[in-house]
Amino acid sequence: MHSYSRQSLIDTTEACFTEISNLCADLSDEEWTVQSLCPDWTARQAIGHAVGVEDVISGWEISTD
Repeated sequence: MHSYSRQSLIDTTEACFTEISNLCADLSDEEWTVQSLCPDWTARQAIGHAVGVEDVISGWEISTD
């Protein structure tokens, strides 16, 4: 099992969100509504799901076990 520091995880997560933001910055209204590679999900829904993980991990503490 890998051991990662809290700061390393924060930095990696911030870098991922920055990349997602950069990729989505110039999407048109039409592009947000196209079907993604996930069945039945639009691009907006897929991106919303991906960035919604921040709410799940907010306040999460790394186990020291």
